[in-house]
Amino acid sequence: MSKDQRQKLLLGVLLVLMLAAVWRQFGPRITVGSGSSESGNRGQAAERGTVRSVVESPGVVELRLEDLDKVAGRFRPGRDPFRFGESGVAEAEPTEDEDDEAARAAAAQEALRRAMEAQRRQEAAVSGRPVLPDFDLKFLGSFGSRQKRLAVFSDGVEIFNALEGGVLKGDFVIRQIGLESVDVGYLDYPDEPAIRLAAGG
Repeated sequence: MSKDQRQKLLLGVLLVLMLAAVWRQFGPRITVGSGSSESGNRGQAAERGTVRSVVESPGVVELRLEDLDKVAGRFRPGRDPFRFGESGVAEAEPTEDEDDEAARAAAAQEALRRAMEAQRRQEAAVSGRPVLPDFDLKFLGSFGSRQKRLAVFSDGVEIFNALEGGVLKGDFVIRQIGLESVDVGYLDYPDEPAIRLAAGG
């Protein structure tokens, strides 16, 4: 192949590439332009009344102004799981009669406790046995090593910890601490049998 033929071949290939690049750049614009001309023709046809619109106008709804004054109702469920602890019904405050009745019940309970204590003291004096103090603590449990266990008590307000042999509230001594029970004796009356309390009881 001669030099001239080679140059002509290269020029032909270059011309084809340039035409492809021009078509890629301006081809879409030419097609869009033809589409816009078609839409323009449709618009002119619609003005002449030859083409009907597919989208029809929606129906007109009558405006009722009295509906604007209505208040939406409120739904109040009986139990709302998302409002834990909130009471659905407001609790009524106790009346004076209820307060007086509660005070009378508390006074009667205190009087009964004192009467029982007086009776117990009287029976102890007749039998010659000493009057032992009441143990009003609850044994919660014990923890620690087997050699050094700690018993835990509560009176509903305070927590008391005591080791084996320790004194509790000035009147009681911890004689033995087991895994699930404790033996509590009387400090001033060592000959009296101990009280055995179960954990949590």
